Amino acid sequence: MKQMRRRYRRLAAVLSLAGVTGVLTAGSAQAASAYLSSREYAENSAGPADNRIVIEEPDFNPDTRTDYGTTVYPKRVNLKNTGTVSVYARVRLAFSDPRAEACTSFTNSEGTFPADELERHLPAGWVSGKAYGLGEYYYLTEPLAANETSADLIRSAMTVFSAETGLIDYEIYVRAESIQTESVTADGSVKEQTWNEAWEGSVI
Repeated sequence: MKQMRRRYRRLAAVLSLAGVTGVLTAGSAQAASAYLSSREYAENSAGPADNRIVIEEPDFNPDTRTDYGTTVYPKRVNLKNTGTVSVYARVRLAFSDPRAEACTSFTNSEGTFPADELERHLPAGWVSGKAYGLGEYYYLTEPLAANETSADLIRSAMTVFSAETGLIDYEIYVRAESIQTESVTADGSVKEQTWNEAWEGSVI
């Protein structure tokens, strides 16, 4: 029987937000460093189809400083399908320090809101996996065609540190995964799946 296996691919990226540490004096502060980089870290592949997504990276201004008060960092998270087949995709965001999450807000097309309320302010085409028993991911409900880019899940991250919260070094991790939209049935025919059918059994 002719068999076809799905091609499943993951990407990871990290934004490192280094807070100013040590004693701050009037007129002086250490510059924060931050970066957003993507790298492939796992792959399970077979067949000629190419299932590949990339996390789009924003320009970063290295002169941005983390200090008491409000600091806005570029943190544009969207996905581009650079493969040859249509895929469904999902993203997971995680803070390295929950104290920083409590001091951070996200901005996207729906406005600006506390980071832990993202699932209530998702752009069109994105859903929270929690409502479907599919874990801590945010899912695209429509196929992402070859060369197509998704809507921004978030566009920026804003931190507000005070003397009470202190200055916190933290990272926001981005994990993105994609899976082909088609599956093979028991009789060998190809079936187009819905987004939740495609991810069923793939909760991590």
